[in-house]
Amino acid sequence: MFDTGRTRSAIELEEALQEQALIAYQQTVLGALQEVENALIASAKEQERRQSLVSAVAANRKAVSLSKTLYTEGQTDFLNVLEAQRSLF
Repeated sequence: MFDTGRTRSAIELEEALQEQALIAYQQTVLGALQEVENALIASAKEQERRQSLVSAVAANRKAVSLSKTLYTEGQTDFLNVLEAQRSLF
């Protein structure tokens, strides 16, 4: 006696389980890709921020140097030197 109905049901069940596993795998891969993309964006923003800070430090160092020069030449008071140093620090 053949049990074709039971066999077909078992095949359909296995196909459904396989499809469910495939969907779970795809969701995992998409989630991982999203995490990588978010990390790359965060890294790029951090590099931009770091470069901005490096530029600001360079500009403040130049301001300190110029204010010291102006002070030694008697063209400004020491308060300007202190303000430039405060900005640098």
